[in-house]
Amino acid sequence: MSTDERVVVAGAGFAGVNIAKSLADEREVVLVAPTDQFVYLPMIHEVLSETSRPGDVSIPLADLAPQAEHVHARGERVEGDRLITGDGEELAFDKLVVAIGAQPADFGIEGVAEHGLSMYSVGDAMRANGTLKQAAAEVEGTLDVNVVGASFTGVEVAAEIADLLDDHDVDRRVQLIEAREGIFPQQSEKFRRGVCEGLERLDLDLELGTMVDAVTEDTVHVTTPEGERAIPSDVTFWCAGVEPRSIENVDQNVDRRLVSNGREDVLVAGDAASFPEDVQVPKLAQTAEDQADVVVQNVLNPDDPVRYDPQVRGLVVAIGQGYAVAELEHGPVFTGRIPWHVKRNLYKAKMTLA
Repeated sequence: MSTDERVVVAGAGFAGVNIAKSLADEREVVLVAPTDQFVYLPMIHEVLSETSRPGDVSIPLADLAPQAEHVHARGERVEGDRLITGDGEELAFDKLVVAIGAQPADFGIEGVAEHGLSMYSVGDAMRANGTLKQAAAEVEGTLDVNVVGASFTGVEVAAEIADLLDDHDVDRRVQLIEAREGIFPQQSEKFRRGVCEGLERLDLDLELGTMVDAVTEDTVHVTTPEGERAIPSDVTFWCAGVEPRSIENVDQNVDRRLVSNGREDVLVAGDAASFPEDVQVPKLAQTAEDQADVVVQNVLNPDDPVRYDPQVRGLVVAIGQGYAVAELEHGPVFTGRIPWHVKRNLYKAKMTLA
C-alpha cells in the first residue's frame, strides 16, 4: 500500500466493487454494504424463472475484494469526514465514494408500494417466484399478470414470467404496460422490431401509451387516449423506473470528474450519481463499470483528473430462453439464439473472472 489515504466505498454493485478491487492495492479501502454478496443484477430475472439459482448470480464480496476491509451495514449519513452507518458505526475517510445504486421509483402512484412487485434483488426475484406460483395455484381460469414498464428490465421479466408459467402449464395472460407510445426509443427500428418479434413469440401483449393511475390487489387502473379503464391483474410487477438511493448530507449531483458538487473529497458513481441534464447516462452495468474506472483514476491522481464521457458499446435484451436482440454501437442488430448465448457467456465470464 503506497499511501495511508483511507477510502470508504459505500455500495457493492458494479461500480462499488470495481472501485474497491482496483484501489485496494494502492489505498486503505473500506467497503460498506448491507450484504456480504455481490449480485449480478442483469441476470436476476433468471432466478424468477428458476433458470438460475440464487448462488449462480452472486459472489461473496470477500472473494472479490479480499484486501479491503468489509463492513456489513448501510451508509446512512455523512458528518464531517465520517460516514455513519445504520448500526451507528463511524467510519473515518479521506475520500468517500458513494456507489449505493438505485431503488424502484413509484412516482407517487397509489398502491405501487403495496401491490407492485419489484425486481431489484435476488430476494425480490425469489419472492416474485413464490407469488406467481401461489397465484397460479389459486386462480380459476386464466392468470392475469401485468408488468408495468417496457424497459430492458420489464421486457426480460415479462419473458421469464411467461417461461415459468408455461413450464408449469399455467393458462396465462402476460402483458407489458408502457406509458410511452413506443419502446426503446434510443435504439434502432430494427432493434425494436426484433424485440416485438420476441414478445410475439411468447404471446406477450404490449399496451403502449398507457398511463398507470393506481394499482390494487387485483387491478391496474390506467388512462389511455380512449379514456380510463381497469385492467384485471392477479399479479403486478413494477418495472417503470428507478431513482438514486441517497446518503444524508451528500450531494449526489456530480461533475464530469464524478466529484460531488458539495465537496471535493466525495465522489459518486453508478446509479447513485445524478448528472447534468445535458449528460444522458443509461443505467447499465457497463456504464457503472466505466464510471468506476474514472473514480479510480481521480482518486489516485486528483491533480490530473479524467472526465467521464458516457459510451454504450452495445446492448442485449433477452426475451425468454433461447432468444435475444443485440445492437452494437453504430453497428448491426442480431436476433435469435446467437445473441442470447453471447449474453449468457458474457455473464459466465464476468462471474468467473470477477
